[in-house]
Amino acid sequence: MQGAACPTRSLCSIPSSCEEVAKMVRSNAAYLLLLVLVGVAIVSSEDTSTTEEPNVDEPEPIIVCTRPGEVYNECGPACGDRTCENQGRADIQCSKQCVQGCFCRNGYVRNKATGYCILPYRCTREA
Repeated sequence: MQGAACPTRSLCSIPSSCEEVAKMVRSNAAYLLLLVLVGVAIVSSEDTSTTEEPNVDEPEPIIVCTRPGEVYNECGPACGDRTCENQGRADIQCSKQCVQGCFCRNGYVRNKATGYCILPYRCTREA
């Protein structure tokens, strides 16, 4: 890969080492990922593709809960959802710490046997 240049902020110290790095990148996808993660750019006069520093301003991916009756919550209860077995209990102790994940929508409880969120009246039918 002739014509490889060492771009600003690259890990290459001399142009010939950039050629070697570029060869490794082309043959090893995991190495390419590592270079992207550390923000290294590889440029070549023969190839217009580059790896650039990742954009840190991109928003976090949106998490979608796929099971019916579930919603994503960044700060849900650490002890999990109410279940068919404990829905009527008032003595459940749960830490104030919160966890992120998919939780049952308000008014639903988790069926432990199926893992799905259901309306409470369906607990006896689906148990």
